[in-house]
Amino acid sequence: MDAFGRLTGGVAHDFNNLLAIIHGNSELVRGRLKDGSDAAEMADDVIGAAGRGAELVRRLLAFARMQHLEPESVDLNGRLQKRARIAPAGARRKM
Repeated sequence: MDAFGRLTGGVAHDFNNLLAIIHGNSELVRGRLKDGSDAAEMADDVIGAAGRGAELVRRLLAFARMQHLEPESVDLNGRLQKRARIAPAGARRKM
């Protein structure tokens, strides 16, 4: 179990480094886009996903260190509505 915890911590750290690049560059791109445009909404979705990924990293690191997590309630409907916007954009790009 100790080895699994160390492996989890290492993967989480590497993933966090990738997220930092994705989040930072997404913020730079977002700053150049016109508010309300489709591209701005997609950039906002990427930024939000990077934030959720960072939360996942925090949970993985907590597991690796055997730390107590603080559960919180979430607005599931709100999260699903945000993700629903992504599907049509992805479908348009494949056409």
